[in-house]
Amino acid sequence: MESTRVLRMWWWGNLVVVVGSIVLGFVETRFLVLAPFAFVISLLGSFVLQRRLEWRGTPLDAPIFVLMLMLPLTVAVTAHREITLEQVWRLLDGIVLFFSIVYALRTPRDVRLALMGVWLLVAGLALTSPVTAAGARPAWNIPMLAPLRGFIHHNVMGALLAMTFPLGMANLLFAGKRISRLEYVLYALGSVAMMVGLWALPSRGAWLGVGIAILLLLTIHSRWGRLVVGVGILVAVVLVTTESGRQFLFSEALLGITVPNPEAFDPFQWGLEQRVEIWRRSYALARIFPLTGIGMGTFQETMRAVVIDDTFLYSWPHAHNIFLQVAVDLGLIGLIAWSLLLIGLGWCYFHMARADDRLVRAFGRGGGASLLAFVIHGLVDAPLWGMVRASVFTWLVWGLSMVMWNIHQHIYLSNTKKTPR
Repeated sequence: MESTRVLRMWWWGNLVVVVGSIVLGFVETRFLVLAPFAFVISLLGSFVLQRRLEWRGTPLDAPIFVLMLMLPLTVAVTAHREITLEQVWRLLDGIVLFFSIVYALRTPRDVRLALMGVWLLVAGLALTSPVTAAGARPAWNIPMLAPLRGFIHHNVMGALLAMTFPLGMANLLFAGKRISRLEYVLYALGSVAMMVGLWALPSRGAWLGVGIAILLLLTIHSRWGRLVVGVGILVAVVLVTTESGRQFLFSEALLGITVPNPEAFDPFQWGLEQRVEIWRRSYALARIFPLTGIGMGTFQETMRAVVIDDTFLYSWPHAHNIFLQVAVDLGLIGLIAWSLLLIGLGWCYFHMARADDRLVRAFGRGGGASLLAFVIHGLVDAPLWGMVRASVFTWLVWGLSMVMWNIHQHIYLSNTKKTPR
């Protein structure tokens, strides 16, 4: 018992060091290398404490391992080694955070507290969107907060909200008495804060992802929820199939007023037609480097070297589609590994969504809706991959998901043993 307590404290200490290193890496890139080294040292320390190497496996280990194998290759092929190295370390930091969470958190209470911390953090960021998000709809001018102006891109903020909002909503709808009244209140208040944040952000991918995720949760929840979904689908059909609806969805009137500097606003970057064009060029770039990719983080530089007939495309920092971006960065093998990672997550969420335990079931349904929002947003943007500092957030959420998966497996095995044959 004493050794178990010491081991848990050891892994919690590792998690604190890893999180601290990642936060420092947001400010100074030289700190990015600390988290992987801290995790390796913790593994060795765990080996000394237990006299055996403990590997807490997850269903995502194989695709993650393949992604890690691609990292030395992307450093070898890149034409901009310094840029690629930073992106490689950021991806490694995310993976290390994922496994650190899996090792440190063991109980439903651990997951509830961690999820609530994430929820409050993102809700707080959502409330600051008019100040901190570049391109926010109501750009509040608060002198004392002026240094935070443009701290985070509106699509990145939208992606954080798209991944987090469904998790809290699922707890409100499905967790029942497995969470406290205080948690209900905080989830409700956080939902309001995130809706305010979504309204303030000109991120159509986030709107679409969150909208479909919430409709999915309402469909599962009750008959009234399915009625709301029916109305929502009707509105969506009208917007997509009518000329006036499409003009509204892709108009400068909807998004142009949200840009802090309207004089410099270029509506060309907001159109669907230009998204399709950058996707076409990105696909062509991926075909040129099918096996190795171009090197993480070098999209803009490589596009300038390869594409010489359209200077406008040089202003696009990435492919605006996360699957194309992974293919361009890491090649076909990296894309397959990334796709299998998402499929594995979906498989875990599907099984958790059918669990008898209400907390596990709520997390499974919320996680599935969160993954759906992430993928939908990722079809039109790549806000949480590689070059973005906040990309580590995806690994945080997925780490919590795997902890809940392990809890689900433990409950299932315990119930199986108790069932008489």
